[in-house]
Amino acid sequence: MLVITLEAGSVRPDDLVTMRLVLEATHLKTDQFAVIVNKVSPPILKCIDTDEDLRNLLHLMINSTLPEKTNFIHFYSQIKELTNANDQQLPLTDTFYQFLETCPSAAITKPNKIDTTQWKTKVQEAAKN
Repeated sequence: MLVITLEAGSVRPDDLVTMRLVLEATHLKTDQFAVIVNKVSPPILKCIDTDEDLRNLLHLMINSTLPEKTNFIHFYSQIKELTNANDQQLPLTDTFYQFLETCPSAAITKPNKIDTTQWKTKVQEAAKN
């Protein structure tokens, strides 16, 4: 399971690069992993929930640079009370529990070492796209 956040309504380039590196190292295949988009502002989450085109666009943005794709993507709302809070537990929704129950699980055996030496350059390249 990979966790990312949005920035100004777009997937952050550093999250895309990190996901790609992890997936390349772990050899996970299509739909063997899930993505949680965390801390989505309530107004944007409402748009995602009601606008199928927007939801599809975000799925495309998330999957576009990955070596393998996933249909298991969940958008989780930002909780104002937890902003900058320490030692807090996230109240999980029924929808999130349902998502977790449908998520795939895969054993990761013999992952490759992740080469992070070019991470910054790859993030800058991803930001251009």
